[in-house]
Amino acid sequence: NEPIAYISGYKEFWKSEFKVDKNVLIPRPDTETLIEQVLNELDINSSKKILDIGTGSGCIIISILKERKRCLGVGIDISKKAVKLAKYNAKIQHIENRIKFLNSDIDNFYRENYDLIISNPPYIKLNKINSLDRDIKNHEPRVALNGGIDGYSKIRLVIKKSSKLIKKKGKIFLEVGLNQTRKTLDILKLSGFFGSKIIKDLNNKKIYVRPGWELMPNLNHFKKCPKMDISISKKICKRIINIPSSSFLIKFFK
Repeated sequence: NEPIAYISGYKEFWKSEFKVDKNVLIPRPDTETLIEQVLNELDINSSKKILDIGTGSGCIIISILKERKRCLGVGIDISKKAVKLAKYNAKIQHIENRIKFLNSDIDNFYRENYDLIISNPPYIKLNKINSLDRDIKNHEPRVALNGGIDGYSKIRLVIKKSSKLIKKKGKIFLEVGLNQTRKTLDILKLSGFFGSKIIKDLNNKKIYVRPGWELMPNLNHFKKCPKMDISISKKICKRIINIPSSSFLIKFFK
């Protein structure tokens, strides 16, 4: 049941082919929705600084930087082997001069501030990992799957840390599990953000939270409470696999 991508050593994602091995998750087509949403927010001539938390193979941030030639990026990962692989992918995609990959846990990362933060954090409950398909649970790295006892441990860390790393008026994109949106919104509130209303579109593929989010004044690293918008895109994975890869993309602004 070893995945073909691990056997061949490569996986196509977005518009490129990326080197992969058992130290990183295999890029999945549904995650391309995150690329689309980020590119929609970045003008073709944008020159933004982007942080990718839990970068893995680097496929997400590399794909974005290839589309936005003036942007710069930093990708961090707790796995040294993943960082080494991401650096290789940046080199073969010819953008190594615009991106840095660092071996760091999010808790210990205090480098600069960013216009945009992206993350596809681990969100599988610990007791659900063994129920995943064998090609996933037996081959893909558990550290990239394990979201802790309740599935939210890494989501909490990413949100908490992002509030300190993002610039004013910056934007954050998170990919979380299909049934995790409500709890994730609660975690955002606990981090100083609050909202009021959720609206689904006619096809039930997108959810918009309006009138937006405001940063609560008790977060002393911000002087104002700027308005924010949130859109959540439900992504439908067409492959039939026993993993909650159908997910929501959460976007919010400072």
